[in-house]
Amino acid sequence: MATTLPSHVSLMTGTSTLRHGIKGNLHTFHAPFVSGEGLQTAAQIFKRMGYTTAAFVSAAPVKRDTGIAAGFDIFDEPKAAERPGGVTTRKLMQSLDSAPSGPLFL
Repeated sequence: MATTLPSHVSLMTGTSTLRHGIKGNLHTFHAPFVSGEGLQTAAQIFKRMGYTTAAFVSAAPVKRDTGIAAGFDIFDEPKAAERPGGVTTRKLMQSLDSAPSGPLFL
């Protein structure tokens, strides 16, 4: 069964759960994602290439403490466990008004 954190780590690393090791959400397995020499996120790769990297999330399964924030210059998350998607979208749109020029990985 797919859950949020393993799916997002797979998307961000291009690897399967067998490679990145995340089998469930943090509250179940208590094992955050940890990047390493042979396992980098897209955000880490883009950052190294000179991109500004930013993420705006709405729910606890992908908050900073899960390790998914690796490589992001800006990582905006709710203070509570979750927030409505519309609120997250508004925060994102507001940040674009002041985003630095140049390439952006969002």
